Amino acid sequence: KILNKKVAKGKYYKKKGEVVAIHDHYVGTVQLSSAKIKIDQDDLETVIPAIGRQVCVLQGRHRGQRGTLKAVDQDKFTATITLRD
Repeated sequence: KILNKKVAKGKYYKKKGEVVAIHDHYVGTVQLSSAKIKIDQDDLETVIPAIGRQVCVLQGRHRGQRGTLKAVDQDKFTATITLRD
């Protein structure tokens, strides 16, 4: 979810999107329903999808891979994901 009111003059404020590409450790491309924008991670809020939904790994050795969310441990800030082949 986009949290910066200054991005596109507030046009995308509080809109949900999907991270479709990662450019470095701090910037990614987010696909919204009406546009695709490049944005800094500080301007985003993580929205945890429902169990069984598709996810993209954003950090770690599997960065950039996609999979299915199996479980979330909110106390440990971790998730269990089955990666696609």
